[in-house]
Amino acid sequence: MRATRLRGKKLAGLMLAVGFSVSGVLFAAYGRPAAVRLTADCIENPADGLAVFRLRAERPASLRAAFTRPGLQIRVESGRESVRVIDRKEDGRTAEVKLQTTLRPGAVTVRAAAAGFADASLTLRTVRWLEDRDGDGLPDAMRLDSHTDQESFRRWFALLAESQYYKQSPAWDDQQKDCSGLVRFAWREALRPHTAGWHARVQPAIATGAPDVAQYQYPHTPLGDRLFRTRPGPYAPADLRDDTFSGFADANTLRNYNSAYLGKDPRAARQGDLLFYYQPGTQQYPYHLMVFLGDALIDGQGRHDWVVYHTGPNEEGLGVVKKVTLEALRRHPSPRWWPVPGNPHFLGFYRPRILD
Repeated sequence: MRATRLRGKKLAGLMLAVGFSVSGVLFAAYGRPAAVRLTADCIENPADGLAVFRLRAERPASLRAAFTRPGLQIRVESGRESVRVIDRKEDGRTAEVKLQTTLRPGAVTVRAAAAGFADASLTLRTVRWLEDRDGDGLPDAMRLDSHTDQESFRRWFALLAESQYYKQSPAWDDQQKDCSGLVRFAWREALRPHTAGWHARVQPAIATGAPDVAQYQYPHTPLGDRLFRTRPGPYAPADLRDDTFSGFADANTLRNYNSAYLGKDPRAARQGDLLFYYQPGTQQYPYHLMVFLGDALIDGQGRHDWVVYHTGPNEEGLGVVKKVTLEALRRHPSPRWWPVPGNPHFLGFYRPRILD
């Protein structure tokens, strides 16, 4: 029995010694942990919503790999608003990820990690990239591509314009209160994310109008916070360095450079389109515009031809928002305001170019 216990102690001591020996060999062999290898097919792409980064990570072949649990991941550490993951493959020893750019330029940090190895990281960049294939002055990336986004913009734009008739938003600056100011306000706010904080700040009285526009959101648009073109000509990169694009546009600028002509037939108009007038000699600013609601979202009263507009400042103050029907305008005492083909002062219906 005593001999057996002694042999057991010797065997345990031998195993312990072997364990220390192996540990020493492993520590000597390892030194500092080797790093994961992370590569990308490129480090810069246009922020056009189409370009793709292809990344691959590998665990190094070493003695350490035999004693560590398989596991390797690639993750976007920062700059998530500039890329989205469209494909991912991981088998524990290698990992591959495809990242597609969004329309928001910026730096993207990507990190690869595996247990027992040092992390590896890369910084990718997405850069502003705009083209104007039809030469109308508006970069193609500003146009809302999907039907869902187009309908979301229409509903939010119309809802925001209509809601000002019932209760003007505290976020609408008094200095911007005229017919074009109503359009700029509704256009800009329709492109924002409509969070609880937004509702509290901009328009607490309205319910959610539609899903948010997903392609881009103000002020993080392909043009930043300068939504409106202010002069003729096709888009050129220099336009971003001068005042070609602005946060401000009067009625005629909205018509000439930011809207597409539909004609004078109301059947061509859809919710969120615009009506323009030219009234020289009758008011300080001769160009005037209205927002076509069609089926009003707050109170339609069974009619399908609603419009909303701001009168502009007058002797009595800042003016007011009015909501009327096309039929009521056709009966206006002054023929200048009749929305009919025979009225030379009625310029017709127009569509915001981001929907065109």
